Amino acid sequence: RDIGVTGVQTCALPICHLTTNDELSNNSVTAILRDSYGFLWIGTEFGLNRYDGYSFKTFLAQPNRPNTMTSNYIVGLQEDGLKNIWIDYGYTYVVYNREKENFITDINLILEKLSIKTNGTCKIYVDKKKNLFVIYLDKIYFYNIAAKELNIYKSPKFIYSNIEVSDDLSNLYIVDSKDFCWQIEKKSGKLNKMALPTVSDFNYENRRTKIFADSGGGLWLYSGKDEYVNFRRTNSSQWQKIYLNSSIKSQNNIISIVEGHNGQVWIATDHKGLFLYDKSTNLLTNIISNSRSQTSIASNSVTSILIDNTGTLWVGHDKKGISFFNESFQNFINVQNDQCKNISRIVELRNGNLLLGTDGD
Repeated sequence: RDIGVTGVQTCALPICHLTTNDELSNNSVTAILRDSYGFLWIGTEFGLNRYDGYSFKTFLAQPNRPNTMTSNYIVGLQEDGLKNIWIDYGYTYVVYNREKENFITDINLILEKLSIKTNGTCKIYVDKKKNLFVIYLDKIYFYNIAAKELNIYKSPKFIYSNIEVSDDLSNLYIVDSKDFCWQIEKKSGKLNKMALPTVSDFNYENRRTKIFADSGGGLWLYSGKDEYVNFRRTNSSQWQKIYLNSSIKSQNNIISIVEGHNGQVWIATDHKGLFLYDKSTNLLTNIISNSRSQTSIASNSVTSILIDNTGTLWVGHDKKGISFFNESFQNFINVQNDQCKNISRIVELRNGNLLLGTDGD
């Protein structure tokens, strides 16, 4: 069913706007990380930036100088429980050296200290507990931060550029965009191969299959421009399609999936607004914008989504700023700011404030 949520309001909140005028290296933000020391790391299409709350320090690639970044286009940022910051270029990684404020371009120098052996071409993944996983050839190295121990598990040989990884508290999940999802028990390394929906039911060609693991043991698969997601409720359940039916007739791109504090699942799309799936009732609700109504979210073009520590849902839009929703007030509120319209990333800070990354603003 389609709904415009009753009681949508519009407000103007104070926003601190940081741009290249404040020495941010580039206005197109690709990744944001809040590290364990409270610093904000902002990856862009041209350079990496560290913000201490007052000013930026910018890091740029300098090919002729050692211990500098090897590229300026940042794809992702992760921090493990050892406080290493992994800068992902999509094809390789570098690690920030806090002591010398430079970069370790040979990641084996970090991995070998943990008895992890690779040739540098691998997949790095930091799980929800900040444990470090290194996927290399037919092995998965699992460094348990709390126990300070390394486990080595056998695995299939993955093509690192094709796989997507997710986890819950007990398991690691790897999708190789072909036929199977692999479930690895973190404690034992036990490997469970799960067949994916067939290619005729779920088109993987030239698309990266993404996976989301919810807190109840459910798995969600989605792959770009699809009209449905695949959902498996438990290990013993079959995959089921959840069609994203909407009154809006447009090609759809699934942006992200997140889980609320009450276990409900939010699905963000770039043309059909939001979908809310209630696992207890199997009810799917489409939340869309209506320019003639005061009871709708700001836009159907959703670019980012976040559930903060209070359970509030934050929704970034293309050209329309940000909307937020909390069950306590049972409505959406749209935030308008002329300097912050094209939202690309949302990150919650330690004090509860939000950092909004934009695309070119």
